[in-house]
This record gives sequence, structure tokens and C-alpha cells, in this order.
Amino acid sequence: MKVLIVSGVLLLITSSLASKGDNSNEYNGCYHICHFNNCTSNMGIATYKSSQSLSERILQWNCDDECKYYCMWRTTQIFMDKGLDVPQFFGKPRATQC
Repeated sequence: MKVLIVSGVLLLITSSLASKGDNSNEYNGCYHICHFNNCTSNMGIATYKSSQSLSERILQWNCDDECKYYCMWRTTQIFMDKGLDVPQFFGKPRATQC
């Protein structure tokens, strides 16, 4: 019983930590398609690695990171096209305008 309660509390905490952007249907759909198409097969990974810059290799930027980055900007554009506020991603606060 205690395990069930603790699991429920942890689920609530982790779901509340997700930001609006990376929790959106637009982002999740994009990410899953990108990851499946580019990061799960040997061919997709080889294609990604062959186009990777030296700085990306030094920073250990990987296919998963690339999908997250691509989908963050794609989702941002979708929100802007709909006239919605740009959402926060990955717990990062939105930049304030000066």
C-alpha cells in the first residue's frame, strides 16, 4: 500500500515538473517521430553522425538532443502561428524582454 501511495506522489511531482512546451502534443508527436525515424536504426544514426559538426561531437550532442532541439523550435513556431504565447521548455524560464 505504501508503495502505491509513494508511486502516486512521485507521478504527480514528475508530471508537474514538465514544462508546457515539452508536455504539449505538438512537441511529443514531433519528438517521437523524429526519434523513431532518426535515432533508432543503424542507418539513421549513421546519417546523423555523418552530418554532425566537430563542435557537436566535442559537446557530445547526440541524435536525441538534436530531435529535442528541432522539435522545440518546431513547436514554438506552431504556437506562434496560432497566436499563442511561446511556451516554456524543459523547465527553463522564458526570456524577458528588455
